[in-house]
Amino acid sequence: MKHLEDYENSPLRSADTVIAGLRIYLGFVLFWKAIEFFFNQTVFLQYFETMGEFWFAPVAWLHFVFLVHVFGGICLIGGMGTRWASLMQIPVVGAAVFLIHLPALLNTSIQANVAEAYLAIFSLVLLLFFSVRGSGTYSIDYKTVYEEEHHDDEQHHHGHHA
Repeated sequence: MKHLEDYENSPLRSADTVIAGLRIYLGFVLFWKAIEFFFNQTVFLQYFETMGEFWFAPVAWLHFVFLVHVFGGICLIGGMGTRWASLMQIPVVGAAVFLIHLPALLNTSIQANVAEAYLAIFSLVLLLFFSVRGSGTYSIDYKTVYEEEHHDDEQHHHGHHA
């Protein structure tokens, strides 16, 4: 029973812990995908083959996606600028979902990587969530922005001015 009492008072009980865990997971997934695409460019370039002539500069897109995923992944892992990092990822992951993975899943003549498709869809849902919700309590955003605002409100409320 001691373990249950410890859990009751633990920060692990909070929904913020789940939110932080999902945010960190998403950050690592995006960072990993950037590294994977960069070191295995043939997979990335194969995605463009299925899209036809619409995409004319796959190497430029590779560098763009790499930078967006690395920067956004690091920001999400730490909870720094979470909303902006998420918003920056949405067009890239949305394009992957709607232009690459969903058409492959719906077309039986194209061999789809189902696990990659579901990972992209789940990542897009999480990005939409974090772009609205923000980073949560366990983040650099919360420690810097919220606590600073809260501290300023307390000083203003008590009549103290900095």
